Amino acid sequence: MRSRRPRPRGGTPAGEADVVTGCCLVDVADQARAAEIAARFPEAPVDGGGVRVTRVRTQDDFDATMG
Repeated sequence: MRSRRPRPRGGTPAGEADVVTGCCLVDVADQARAAEIAARFPEAPVDGGGVRVTRVRTQDDFDATMG
């Protein structure tokens, strides 16, 4: 049986390109909660694909980097 948990992915493998087929934005307290929600999506356990959990940058993040 396949795991229902999303597999973390770090970047695109050489020679491949990501195709975004959808986007879902959720407001959660932390990355763990986002992964918990992402695991509920039917696409999450798909071999070689799945769901990517990424933090969305805020204006505060940009202000902090600009000094």
